[in-house]
Parts: sequence; C-alpha cells; structure tokens
Amino acid sequence: MCRIMVVDDEFTEREGMKYLIEKTGLRFEIEEETNGAAALERIQHGSEVDILMTDIEMPFMDGLELCIQAHALRPGLKTVIFSAHRQFEYAQRAIEAGVTSYILKPVRASKFEELICRLHKGWKEEQTVPAH
Repeated sequence: MCRIMVVDDEFTEREGMKYLIEKTGLRFEIEEETNGAAALERIQHGSEVDILMTDIEMPFMDGLELCIQAHALRPGLKTVIFSAHRQFEYAQRAIEAGVTSYILKPVRASKFEELICRLHKGWKEEQTVPAH
C-alpha cells in the first residue's frame, strides 16, 4: 500500500489534506507530523514513506529543508510542497530541492485530487517494474 506522510504545523491543514486524500477513494496509509524535524526523524528511523506532502513554513525545520534532507535519505521519494507564498523564489528553491510538485494555498480540491491520482499511478507503475 502506498504510504503518504502529511506534514503541517496546523491541525486543520493536516486534517484537510487527509480528507482530500481519502476522498479520492484510493488506498493509502497516511502518517502525519507537525513539523519538518519530527518528520525527518521518522524517515531516518525507518518510516517507509512513498510520498511526502509538506507545508513550506513550519517551526524547527521548514518544508524545503525537509525535502532536501529526505531526498538525501530516500532518493526516490516523491515530495509535494504546499505554500501560500506566490514568490518565484520559493518555487525556484523547491525545484532545486527536487520537489515533485509545488501547490499554492488555498488548495483547490479538484487540483489536489488530480495530483494524488497522478502520484498514486506513478507509485503503482514503479511497483510493477521488475528489478534489474
């Protein structure tokens, strides 16, 4: 089963993302954390996350730094950043960090569902590729 970690310091944001993920009808195992440092610690200690969805601004470690460090540990990890920041600089830094997708808040449900379906499809395809 595909595993998603939702990271946001705001409870309502995490709940909203989880609701939209579940609304797709696709089967996911969902973990959550309240900040980047806690999320990274879980990944370091063996959390088998396939998709990391994170806010950009959080205490202790921001979403960009989380993505950079998570990619160093798990190069194939898919990462999605959610941000209210429309400045190009944030998007540019996200691209440099290897982020899969950068979504502006407020998130439109239809766009979010489309993204989740695309990420799930990609994950399924990776699972069916035979190892060399």
